[in-house]
Amino acid sequence: MIYMKTNISKRIIVVILLVALLIIAFLKVRFIDNTKLEVIVINKCNYDVSEFWEVAYAGMLEAIEEYDVTCYFMSAQYEYQIEEQKEVILKAIEMKPDVILLIASDYYEIAPYANMIIETGIELVLMDSDVDISDDYNISFIGTNSKKAGEYLGEVALENTTTANKNSIILSHFKGVQTSDDREAGIKEGYGEDYILGSYSCDSDTEVAYEITKKLILEDESIINIFATNENVTVGAARAVEELGLADRIAIYGFDSSKEHVRYLEMGILDYTIIQSPYQMGYLALKKSIDIVENKEAAANIETDFLLIGEDNMYDVGFREILFPFVDKK
Repeated sequence: MIYMKTNISKRIIVVILLVALLIIAFLKVRFIDNTKLEVIVINKCNYDVSEFWEVAYAGMLEAIEEYDVTCYFMSAQYEYQIEEQKEVILKAIEMKPDVILLIASDYYEIAPYANMIIETGIELVLMDSDVDISDDYNISFIGTNSKKAGEYLGEVALENTTTANKNSIILSHFKGVQTSDDREAGIKEGYGEDYILGSYSCDSDTEVAYEITKKLILEDESIINIFATNENVTVGAARAVEELGLADRIAIYGFDSSKEHVRYLEMGILDYTIIQSPYQMGYLALKKSIDIVENKEAAANIETDFLLIGEDNMYDVGFREILFPFVDKK
């Protein structure tokens, strides 16, 4: 009888110890999860809007996998939905992440919301598009120097335009967006503002760019160059020129890359396009967001690469890898 009591007591002790170990393990897991670095990425549009953003997203995913952080992706659906991005930022602030990686839809309109992020103690990193915030805030920016890229594209177009007539138009993807405004300013500087007949905002919409291009070149036969400031606008302009059969008369100088860019380059409809490195941009922006918190790294401006690609060099080593990125779309 005494033996049975002792045996039962031992079993009770074993059960208590097992329960205690399970509780400790559970708390340990919860502790690890709760201390995992949290990053919220706020884009200006959905990632499936263009191949550029799909590739940037792939670069971010590599950094997330490499550094094992918790990351949430939030965005308005389209770049022109500035009010929607403001709402997204407010929701992100409520979630209290360690870092917000912001791709702003407007230089001025989003600035007060960027300030809110900083004032709540959340680290802010900017990617691709800058915002109008005080220099007193030491904020990291990762992206291409859009003005420099636009200026270079303008210089190339000017060199290739050997006729006395240099009348050209600019199709801007969205007025007020820093990348769009900077590229336009650079183009005017590199090509010559006096040769620009007008600049037209296309809401980063391929169909809008197509309609505007078609209307303008039918109305004015003196137009010989079209500058297009992003992927969707470039494709829209190229479609119009292809449909009207005016590739011999009109040259297109664009930005970004996609399967349609490649087709238009091969056909000689798109003369040159400035290719950024969205994969590099996405990876470095996420990595910098992590390093600022985990390694206490100082803020820094990181300028990502750009290349000029035309039919003559699109298959060269070093160029084709950027023009034909491999993106896992699972």
